[in-house]
Amino acid sequence: MQDTKDDIACWRPDDLAEAVWDALLHRLWHATSITGLRAILDEGCIRAVEENVGTKYRVAPLMLARGWVSLFDFGPTAGPAWLLRAQYRNWVGWLSGEYEDKAMIWLELDRDLTADKVIPAGEVRELARSNRGQNVIPGVEAGHRGSVPLTVLRGALIFYSCEGFEQHAAVDADTLTRAEELGDLHWEPEPLIDAIRNTRTHKS
Repeated sequence: MQDTKDDIACWRPDDLAEAVWDALLHRLWHATSITGLRAILDEGCIRAVEENVGTKYRVAPLMLARGWVSLFDFGPTAGPAWLLRAQYRNWVGWLSGEYEDKAMIWLELDRDLTADKVIPAGEVRELARSNRGQNVIPGVEAGHRGSVPLTVLRGALIFYSCEGFEQHAAVDADTLTRAEELGDLHWEPEPLIDAIRNTRTHKS
C-alpha cells in the first residue's frame, strides 16, 4: 500500500529545516550547480552527463549507466521513512556546497508532463536491489529516460546554504544570475557538508 501525502509529510529528517522540507515535499526535482545550470540553459535541456564517469564517479551510477537523468522524488512512492532518513547524508550535499559551487539550484519538473518518461523513486528502489554495484540513493532518487526539455520545468529553488533558499517561478538567465549573486552574498562553509566530503575523501 502506498503512503499518503500526510504520511510523507512526517518523514522530515531531524537535521533538515522545516521550511526546506515543505518546499521539497511531494515534488519532483533535478538538482544542479551554477555551472550545471549554465550548461542546461545553453543546451536547452537537462541531459545525463557521461563526462562525469572517471572524474566525479569511478563507476557510472545507476541512472547514468542507463542514460537517465537523475532526479529527486519526494512524491507518493518515496521512502519509506527510515530509508529516506538513513540516506539523508547522501542527498543533503545537493542542497549546498558539496560540489564546490556557492549555490545549488533545484529545478522542479512537472510530474504530469513527464509521467511517461519518469521512473519514480519506488521503482528505482526496486531496481537498485538487483544492481548493488552502481551508486543510487534509494528512497528518494528517481530517473528520467533521456534528456529533460526546459518546457517541462515549473520553477527553481536556489539554495545558498542547507537552510537558506529562494524560490523562482521560471528557469532562465535571470535564475542563473540570481544564483551567482546569492552564492557570492551568502556562501560559507557548511560543517555537515565538509564532514561528508572528508569522509568520502578518506575512503577513496
